Amino acid sequence: MEAGCTLDASTGIADPEEWFHRLATHYVEAQTYFHLNQCGVFQRLHDGARAAELAAALDLDERILQSLLEYAANVGVIIRADGDGVFHLTPFGRAVVGRYSKVNGERTTYNMFDVRIGAWGPVWVNLGELLRKTKVYGVDVHRVGEFAADGLFKLAAAVDRAADQLRATAIVELGPTSGILAQLACAPGGSRRRYAGVDIKQESLDNARRLARERGADSITWHHGSAFERAGWMRALECSHHGCTTTTSTALTQLLPIALQLLASALMGTTS
Repeated sequence: MEAGCTLDASTGIADPEEWFHRLATHYVEAQTYFHLNQCGVFQRLHDGARAAELAAALDLDERILQSLLEYAANVGVIIRADGDGVFHLTPFGRAVVGRYSKVNGERTTYNMFDVRIGAWGPVWVNLGELLRKTKVYGVDVHRVGEFAADGLFKLAAAVDRAADQLRATAIVELGPTSGILAQLACAPGGSRRRYAGVDIKQESLDNARRLARERGADSITWHHGSAFERAGWMRALECSHHGCTTTTSTALTQLLPIALQLLASALMGTTS
């Protein structure tokens, strides 16, 4: 470590190289967990298995799978390998997958960075183009809706609580591919509020409408428009929504600070 480096009390890191490599390791580790999960590996780690057994059962490349599992076991805290080469979840790993699991009948699925890596992957790849203004989010670049829907299934309860605190009579979702509106509309007491989805991409609206109807949610209204040009869709909503409106965006709150300002402005404008 270079002379003169001081400990950053907020991170506990004094060495720039340590910070650099730790961040890079976490990036690769998160990517590893996401893809292992998408390939069905996490569902089979509860009882423990060797890479060869997992590769045969899931039709995966054994060499690559072995490398990924060894990497996860060496740098992370949720997967370990015993002396016989059997990989399994650690006690903390079981707590993690338990926290981010969803039971659908007899099938259990896990969220391993489905939103940040799966849904937002195309955005991160094109972030430089978005900054240079050579591509436009919602026109040239889109997040992957099915990952957002699978990864955000537990957010509906938080949105419902926030709406209760605000005594909101309507909830608007910007980028409504998460499935949250349908969850809220179909939940007990969901009919006490109105729901609307806004998206710049008509295809996304059509898919959201189809998925909502499959869940039995027919009361949601859908509006075509850009979240960054709220005057248009806010006027459209005024015809069908009265009183307090909670505006939530699973598509914007993680991407740009301006999105937070937009949402705050929209919320203040509809709750006054």
